[in-house]
Amino acid sequence: AVAGCMVAPIVFLDPNMMGGILLYAFAGALLGGIDNPLGAVLGGFAVGVIENLGGAYLVGTELKLTLALVIIVAVLTVKPTGLMGRRVYSRV
Repeated sequence: AVAGCMVAPIVFLDPNMMGGILLYAFAGALLGGIDNPLGAVLGGFAVGVIENLGGAYLVGTELKLTLALVIIVAVLTVKPTGLMGRRVYSRV
């Protein structure tokens, strides 16, 4: 919210103006593990590195946002709890 307030005077106000940043944040938190704050921070760093290297060598700068979507789909497919997340078992 603070970042949105700071960037609003520079660019035109739009309801979806922080959509890309929200997508990167969700991809980082999902990669590291939603229930682990340290894992979410490490996942954010990993998403940044993957996004910059993939944007430079794989898809180009126009499609860098799609790499975050690919990360989300891959993590949810392979390991839904994230890299540092833990699975909680409950007995009924």
